[in-house]
Amino acid sequence: MSQEQEEPELAPLVTEINSEEDMDELKKISQERLVIVDFFATWCGPCKSVKAAYEKLAEEETSVTFAKLDIDVYEAGLEDAPSDYSLVAMPTFMAFKNGEMVDSVIGPHIDALRQMIDRLK
Repeated sequence: MSQEQEEPELAPLVTEINSEEDMDELKKISQERLVIVDFFATWCGPCKSVKAAYEKLAEEETSVTFAKLDIDVYEAGLEDAPSDYSLVAMPTFMAFKNGEMVDSVIGPHIDALRQMIDRLK
């Protein structure tokens, strides 16, 4: 009888942000490398339509850290739920460098996101 070997679990290419602490950690990472955060909501149709393309971009751009933040989950975990980021539409992709937000792409525009990444990395 042969034993099945378990495949090692791969680290996710897109980090999930669930708290202010997670966001702070990504800002620290942005001191060393470009970080892209996808601000989305599960009920957002355009967010769903770009999910696969965003994950593919994360596979291709290995020098960049990719993350996603479900605004409903994130804000539910905050006492005051202030909007730290001025979101006017979703998805919004924000680029962080040196601990600061430096640019963004508003809407499901993967080509514009790719151009922003190429410009900033």
